[in-house]
Amino acid sequence: MDPIRDYLQFGAAKGRWPRPDFDPDRYASERPILAFLGLDPFVHSIVSGSKSQTGPRAHDPLPSDTDAVLMARAQVREPLLDGSEPDGWFNGGWYGGRALAEDERFAPRLVTPADQLASDMRFQAATKELTQRYGIRPPAQTIEILRKAAPVELIRSAFAKTEPRQDVRCSQAVPRYAIVTVRAGSAEHFRSCAASVKALMDIDYEAVGVRRITWIVLGGAAGFNSKSALDLVPADMSAFVVELESALSRGAGGGLKEALLKAGAEWHFSLEEADEIEVHATAALDFYSAHFPKCRSILASPVDIAGDGEVLRRNRNASPSLLFESGLAPGQFVAVRCDFPLNREGEADDREIDYEVLLRVALDEPILVIPEYLHRHRWLPASDCKAAAASPSLSTARALRGFLNLFAQQLTGQSDDRGAPLAGPLTAGLCIIRTQGSRLHLLAETVASVLDQTVNTRPCVVVHGGDDVEAQVRAWLASQQLDALVIGAPNRERRRGYPLNVGLDYVRANASSYDFAFFLDDDDIIYPLYAERLAALLSMTGCDVGVALANSRVPWKPPQPGHQQLPVSALVAGNFIPIHCYAMRTAFLTVNPLRFQEDIDYLEDWDFLVSLLDAGARFFLLPEVLCEYRIIGDGNQAEKRNQDHFEQCERMVLEKGLLTARRLGMKRFVRDLAAFDFEERAALSPAEIERLVEVRAIFESQMTENRR
Repeated sequence: MDPIRDYLQFGAAKGRWPRPDFDPDRYASERPILAFLGLDPFVHSIVSGSKSQTGPRAHDPLPSDTDAVLMARAQVREPLLDGSEPDGWFNGGWYGGRALAEDERFAPRLVTPADQLASDMRFQAATKELTQRYGIRPPAQTIEILRKAAPVELIRSAFAKTEPRQDVRCSQAVPRYAIVTVRAGSAEHFRSCAASVKALMDIDYEAVGVRRITWIVLGGAAGFNSKSALDLVPADMSAFVVELESALSRGAGGGLKEALLKAGAEWHFSLEEADEIEVHATAALDFYSAHFPKCRSILASPVDIAGDGEVLRRNRNASPSLLFESGLAPGQFVAVRCDFPLNREGEADDREIDYEVLLRVALDEPILVIPEYLHRHRWLPASDCKAAAASPSLSTARALRGFLNLFAQQLTGQSDDRGAPLAGPLTAGLCIIRTQGSRLHLLAETVASVLDQTVNTRPCVVVHGGDDVEAQVRAWLASQQLDALVIGAPNRERRRGYPLNVGLDYVRANASSYDFAFFLDDDDIIYPLYAERLAALLSMTGCDVGVALANSRVPWKPPQPGHQQLPVSALVAGNFIPIHCYAMRTAFLTVNPLRFQEDIDYLEDWDFLVSLLDAGARFFLLPEVLCEYRIIGDGNQAEKRNQDHFEQCERMVLEKGLLTARRLGMKRFVRDLAAFDFEERAALSPAEIERLVEVRAIFESQMTENRR
């Protein structure tokens, strides 16, 4: 019989060496995961074609089609056929932007493409079942929109190109570990967690000969737990358990930093009370910290289990370059070195290891994602999962926003270096009302609404018509006892932007009398707190343009919600701010001689907003309804009387939007996207989502143009 076949069939069980040039003990010591997986070293050697990394006994691998290789492969396929799936074989691993090589993986892979496909199908089926069983809901709107609209290609590239920091020291040869668990109140789950930690401690001590793992247990909600953690753990491990007071009552960790220092821990990771750690966790972390000595953060997927311990799914990893888009899985394993920069100043502290921290650090150094499963994450009943869903959604949205603001700093584009405007309240406003004198009853309502403001606001009616029309307007307002300034815009050949420019000229000529200004048409009205709220917005935020919401009204029908707000940079692709919805700081108008287009009958209001954006105006959006407009004129109708001219105007403003996007740069878009609160408005329609994706594409295309 072939001696290799004889070894595979009989010799391995008898402890014989397979052949003179192979030392199974040495080979196994170089690959400690083999013991955890129950794989014979020589079987693994044959199937993987691996050589011993040290010593004179290295051998040449056998041809892949020999009988011995086929027999060995059949042996290692047995765990695949019974569904247990050896640790990490079907999972991906990455260090920053590159995939791990086979010799960089703790658990070597011995699978065929057919095996991988079968595992992928099991994963998809398990994910579907898990979603149905536990009522997993899709991400909140803000999370979904930020991930769809953000410049994900740029973010991926930034994550992928990071290199290990040269100023970071190498990890210790035999590092110490701290496990951090927050008590939540379930004694049964805590005992199960404690049993897994004890098993890890015992196996680790047997392997390295020293007690190097400390379990730090935080009390959870004050007074919630009747028993001490030490009462619930095996007596022979209590010497290695540190119990701290409530994390909630003492802030972010309380004495956690001190406990980590006292334990001498180099690495620490969180373990939820209901979860279980695997016995090979520290062996895997040892392996990777040795192979990647400057790595300070390691992520691993969880094995998802039910309340009774049933394995539901082996979750899958995503590359660190996809961290913004994919987020962290429920129960994600995250281990960090104790010198890992958890706070925004780049210092290690006792903060929780969260998604925002990882996003921030991924811009500065590579994150290691390993294929092995180091713990089991227990899923709670669906009611508990739904109740807890709101908080993670809020924290994830906050993390994405914070990251985008940080990422914007790395992008090229216009910077706001003007400094904050002078502090102080804005107490006097001017309202520029455009009219042709043909709707006097509506004009009277408009002027009355301005005079009804709680902040001193002067109505300035600009009459687009001859002297006779101006006189008629004056007489009508006087007959209605409405005190308004009336000025003429007599040139009837000039178009809709002309009377608004006359009003702007008056504002600039009298800038010392007015702190802010805004526009109305003669079919608009503002609610009594309009001027007060927008003046306060300009004052408190330091913005140049304060924007509110409006209702719309078809005559003789109840008002309906009008346009919904979007991130301000979306103005480059379309208008969503009616002309009566914003107030401008007068000081900004005097410094920037912006004008309305006077040669177009449509979209002059959108064109002016793009001009404000291009001039670097700081917008602030207030999600309050403060005004109302009537749907009467041709501008508010879907079908225009002069459709060709409308389309010409639209092309002109879109071209202006492209130039504005090029000047502002991606930095402005990302900052506006991060600043916008999507939860303060109705759910975005598919068309609005597509609009934001289109806006991102515009800014991306203009980045390319700027590079040429």
